Amino acid sequence: MRKTLFTWLLLLPLIAAFGQEGLSIEELNQTANRLLAERNYTEALRYIRPAAEQGSAWARYNLGVHYQNNGDDASAVKWFRKAAEQRFPDAQEGLGICYREGKGVKKNLEEAVYWFRAAAEQGFAPAQYDLGVCYHKGEGVERSDVEAIKWLNKAAAQGHQAALGLLKQIAR
Repeated sequence: MRKTLFTWLLLLPLIAAFGQEGLSIEELNQTANRLLAERNYTEALRYIRPAAEQGSAWARYNLGVHYQNNGDDASAVKWFRKAAEQRFPDAQEGLGICYREGKGVKKNLEEAVYWFRAAAEQGFAPAQYDLGVCYHKGEGVERSDVEAIKWLNKAAAQGHQAALGLLKQIAR
């Protein structure tokens, strides 16, 4: 009995890993999302990685977040770019931040604006805020408070608190 239990305990991780191979991208994403909600990041990663490799934009973005949180900015950029090219707004904004800060890529404010705009035009409030800040500061674009207010208003309309704060500051 003990030997059988021990054998099963050794085989469980292999069985679990094998079970992921037959799952669809949707099933991998759903399982990973549930595990992320449970804050079981290590286990979630076992589902995110195969979904990312199969082309899931959501998984590619989350794999990028994993690498970014663990200090591997170059790998984060690789996965953000893959998801950004699939028009995933979270990844587009994440890639824009990498370019703005020079993390994992050479700092390039014009490229940051490109990716912020791509996500902002899809209605993604954080990117609308980022784009508004770029216009307000003249980073990567010609400074324009008219454009800054336009994008900040779009983000503020969705409840983005930092956008509301910057709009108040600009109004002074």
